[in-house]
Formats: sequence, structure tokens, C-alpha cells
Amino acid sequence: MSRQFDDDLNTRAVPGISTPGLPAYGVMSFALSRDIGSRINVFFGVQNMFDQEYFVGTLPTTVGAPRMVSGGVRVKVGR
Repeated sequence: MSRQFDDDLNTRAVPGISTPGLPAYGVMSFALSRDIGSRINVFFGVQNMFDQEYFVGTLPTTVGAPRMVSGGVRVKVGR
């Protein structure tokens, strides 16, 4: 994401950074799923793989989600 603003006047800045707006950032995510038979699916995913800290708000100063790992099994019930 490139530099963005979260206020109507485009004047607020993240503390410690003199340029107004939210600094640019990039995150990488990964997802994998596989069917096992006709009714079972297993899945695995990682969001923000490199645990990048990024700002999503300036008032209050808010950071985005850290690395998040998820996985599980989906079972189809019924027809």
C-alpha cells in the first residue's frame, strides 16, 4: 500500500514520522488447501508472513495485525 491519509484534512501523522499520513507498507500472505475425499478439506494459512509492523490509524495510533497462522479441517455435511 502506498501512503494514505485517515483524516479529512490530510494533516495527521504517525508519532515519530514528520510526513503527514500513514506510511507505505507491504505484507505477504500464504494460503493452502487440499481436498481429502469428497467431503473433507484441510487448510493452512499465514497472514503477514514476515511479521511486518504497519500503521492503520493515526488517532489513536494503531498498528495492523501481527503474523497470524490458521489451519483446520472443513467437513461437508448433507448432500
